[in-house]
Amino acid sequence: MIITNAKIVPPGVGVTLITMGDTTVSYKAQVVAEWEDGTSSVALSYYNDELRFRKEEFIGKTQEQVDDLFHKKDVAYLQS
Repeated sequence: MIITNAKIVPPGVGVTLITMGDTTVSYKAQVVAEWEDGTSSVALSYYNDELRFRKEEFIGKTQEQVDDLFHKKDVAYLQS
C-alpha cells in the first residue's frame, strides 16, 4: 500500500487515527500516514532531536520503503 499524504506530529501531541478513532500520545515524533485505501496509521516514530524528516519524503512510499529510509538516516546519525 502507498502513502498518499503524511503529517509529522511532534512529541507530546495526541494523534487520532482514522481506523481506530483512539487518541494516543507519544514521547517521540510520529509520522501519521494516510494510505491509498483511505485509512491512516503511524508509519514511523522517531526522536526528533536526533533525526529530521519532511512529510514529502513519505508520499508515494510503502511501509517497507519508510522503514528503509529510517534505517539509512539512523545509521548516518549514529556514525556521525
